[in-house]
Amino acid sequence: MSNRLEKRREERENAFLMIFEWEFDTSRSLEEVYGLAKESREVEDSAYIWDVLRGIEEHREELNALIEANANGWKRSRLSPVAASVMLLACYEMLYRDDIPVRVSLNEAMELMKKFDEDKARVFVNGVLNTVAQKIEKKDDSAEEA
Repeated sequence: MSNRLEKRREERENAFLMIFEWEFDTSRSLEEVYGLAKESREVEDSAYIWDVLRGIEEHREELNALIEANANGWKRSRLSPVAASVMLLACYEMLYRDDIPVRVSLNEAMELMKKFDEDKARVFVNGVLNTVAQKIEKKDDSAEEA
């Protein structure tokens, strides 16, 4: 794996961990969570991490609604914090990061799920994210045809 890909994977994992931390304490802003992570875990400044955190904070309601709408009747509140954090990150990337192919977001989400959650949750998250990806890709195809 190239250094650039390894760096992005590390940045994505750090972003996930910060989103996960925020899930437990939303009284802090993601900016505060980022500052604390940089200080306590020696996370390097990253344009990617900052963009993702700022974007998720800005689009949180929309992203949560998208997740819930595709979670086959599961309420957002029933999801584990790991699953919710991974899905927020992946959905943000798929919707707002044109530099990241949808398939990469999906694959990286599954890598995070393998590392941080149980198999049953990974299958569920994979299903939700694949449904979201298909809808995004259809919308993109429709836009190109117009």
